[in-house]
Amino acid sequence: MPHELLDERLIGSYMRDLGALMHAATVLVGDRLGLYKAMADCRWLSPGELAARTETDTRHIRETLAEDGTCLLVEPYAADRLEDNLTPVGRIFYAASTMVCTPCSRSQDVGLALGGQAGEARLREVLEAAGFTRVRRATQTPFNLVIEARR
Repeated sequence: MPHELLDERLIGSYMRDLGALMHAATVLVGDRLGLYKAMADCRWLSPGELAARTETDTRHIRETLAEDGTCLLVEPYAADRLEDNLTPVGRIFYAASTMVCTPCSRSQDVGLALGGQAGEARLREVLEAAGFTRVRRATQTPFNLVIEARR
């Protein structure tokens, strides 16, 4: 393996670790404020709703989200077109989504129920409607799609 590639991997690993360390303080503050417990029901909350649940001023929530406004969305992997999802794994995901995800979504106030599988394009629309302006595919596996969204 060439030295340049090893150097690049080492620097990349160092930067990821440094970034994680720098965000540890915000995670601790979020935990102490109860932000994670308030979001545990897996539904999207506006800053006002999150502030009400944590008895925090909306301004503080907005400032925190503006400063650390990154959301990583991990979803079952799905393409945008139905015919591209008709794989053995895709069929299992459609069945699980129909039985679990769609009814759960319908029971919530927002109730988007994106369908059996939401591909990257539909997820992008939802995130942009929620106020995220920079949305990109961070990574994917055969089973998951990871979307990074920033304010």
